[in-house]
Amino acid sequence: MKKFIIIAIIIIIMLIGTIILINVNNKNEKNEIASVSKKAQIVEVYDFSTNELITKYEKQEDINDLMKKLDVDKWDMGNTNSEDLGKYLIKMYQAPTKKVLQKDDSKMNEIGTMIIYESGEYVDFNIGGMKLTFKTDTNLSNIF
Repeated sequence: MKKFIIIAIIIIIMLIGTIILINVNNKNEKNEIASVSKKAQIVEVYDFSTNELITKYEKQEDINDLMKKLDVDKWDMGNTNSEDLGKYLIKMYQAPTKKVLQKDDSKMNEIGTMIIYESGEYVDFNIGGMKLTFKTDTNLSNIF
């Protein structure tokens, strides 16, 4: 009977630990999005199917307003529906870090992309080769 109680306590502790790790990981992913969006100096929004530029944001206040519209704080980790097609492609750019004795080529570096799906319920966020999928609380299908 003592072994059963000890095993039950160990399982409960492991479950609690797993839940805590999942919550911390989800918050870290959201912090990554917030970090990239704060670094972005140019944000371009394209139609996903035609690759046509819809709008371009170059002012920091406009980029911040866009991130508020996207409501990133309410996103949770999720999986997209395999039948859901992309609707918008959002590309974020940042000026390269200036180095001593380096020519200024003024070329912006892409730091991340987002794909908003037609249902407006899912977003793929790509940064540095890492793809994260989020489920949104807000329908983003007609945000632009």
